[in-house]
Formats: sequence, C-alpha cells, structure tokens
Amino acid sequence: GEGPADIPPKAPLACFKFDEGSGDAAQNAVAGGPHAAEIHGAKFVEAGDGFALSFDGEVDYVHVKESDALNVTGTHLSVECWFRVGDPGGGDRGLFGNYDAGRGGYALFCTADGLAFRNGVTQSGPARPLDLSVSDGKWHHVVGIMDGGVMILYLDGEYVPGIGIEQVIKPSDVPFEIGRVGSVKPFNGEIDDVAVCEAVTKLKRD
Repeated sequence: GEGPADIPPKAPLACFKFDEGSGDAAQNAVAGGPHAAEIHGAKFVEAGDGFALSFDGEVDYVHVKESDALNVTGTHLSVECWFRVGDPGGGDRGLFGNYDAGRGGYALFCTADGLAFRNGVTQSGPARPLDLSVSDGKWHHVVGIMDGGVMILYLDGEYVPGIGIEQVIKPSDVPFEIGRVGSVKPFNGEIDDVAVCEAVTKLKRD
C-alpha cells in the first residue's frame, strides 16, 4: 500500500516517559530538546515497568516551559502517546499539543465519541469512527501524522483515513501542554510516553 513520504529520519524533538515516579518535573528523554516540564497536580502512577501520570480532568496538567522547540510548522509531523480514559466527561478533552483554534498548532484530543488529531489552522483532521470508543478503561496507543500535508491517525496500529487535502501547520502562541490543550477541557485519566517528531516516523498505511 501507500506509505509515508520518503523523507530523512529525524530524532524526536521530545519524549516524556514520566518514569521519575515522584516530584514535580518530567524529564525529556531526548538530548538537546526542551528540558524538564513542570507537573501541575498530576500524580505518578505505576504503569507497566515504569510510571505514567494521572490527570483529574479539572486542574491537572503538564507545562513545557520551552514550548518553542515543539512549535513544529510545515507539512511533516508525528506525535504519539499511550493513554487510558478515566471519566470521558463529554465533549473534547486535550491529550497534548499546542493547538490554537483557527490560527495554528496541533493536538491530539479525546472526543465524546473517540479520538481526533487536529490542525489549528483548519480546526479539522481525522477522527476515530463513532462506534469505536476509546473510553473502555483500557490503555490505547495513538499516533497522529501529518504526511506531506495529509493528516493521518492511527489507534492501536489501525489506520483511520486522513483528510485528503493539502494542509500546513502554522506557528502557535499556545504553550505545549500535556493533559490539557488551550481552552479545551482537561483530560481525565492516565497518559504515558508522549513523543513529538518533526518527521513521519515508522508507520505505514496499508
């Protein structure tokens, strides 16, 4: 099948694994990227062989002070994380990103029906079908890709068709945060292994 554009691989800009287990800072596992992110309220919980962060859906979030490093622009981007929904709560809830509605940025959202990867310029992007909700109390892996201007979404390795128009990510004045995105409701549940790469990474469309 058709695969992502053949572009040179680039190291991730950031990967927050949340394996500190305690404290109020999350370290970036990628050398030379944004440094420690500030944890506001979110709690460390055991997940697999390490830890994840638990968010209350009200005031908890993680703030990356050096957000400019993650202010990716252009037509190639890959973002991903593991997440487990606690209380869906209705409506959109931000997983992470710097989405600025109508202006710029990007983000992954949990929605009332599932999942969405959005570009702030067009306020649109691929979304998970309505009958396949992620609010089942289980861990899920999501990848959002901007491949040459086409937005692509994978959930647990399953491809969700992209928006087949040329798009571009424009700069955002909104800080990059985890557990909330701009004015969208904060996320209720657990998030782990947040990564941002200024290129398409490893997945192909079948």
